[in-house]
Amino acid sequence: MEYIERQADGSFELQRYEAYATAQHVRLSALMGGEDLHTADRNGLVGKRTLHDAWLLDLRVVHPRGDDEATAVHLRLLGAYHDRYFVIRYQGVSASKVEVPEAREDLLAHEVRLRQAGGLVHELLFASGRAIVIECLGIEFTEEPVEMTQ
Repeated sequence: MEYIERQADGSFELQRYEAYATAQHVRLSALMGGEDLHTADRNGLVGKRTLHDAWLLDLRVVHPRGDDEATAVHLRLLGAYHDRYFVIRYQGVSASKVEVPEAREDLLAHEVRLRQAGGLVHELLFASGRAIVIECLGIEFTEEPVEMTQ
């Protein structure tokens, strides 16, 4: 990660990333359809909106069928409180690195940043040190409630 630093004690220093995300808020939001995947409440250690401690449930690569389509990647994570899903869809994927985490492995930190060549990089770091890095033209981010059964 470029802005989020892991400390010797295992904690994360988020201040540099928060300053970067605030300074680049308009540009980042424009490439994410106005969504707030890069804001402090998505990166904090507590709260229902944070991705911290979420589990990866599903990862799909969608290859183009025609010449005018681009590769897409879809992630689905279960929030730390198990009350919502975080769905992340990456459009126009140009590069990716996927180190598949174990089942029920906590997401520790994630960072969305601008690419030099245009577009975005989203880096997700899991408890084992495994990471997912996606370079893309845009990100669509949504939350879906978990339907509770009785």
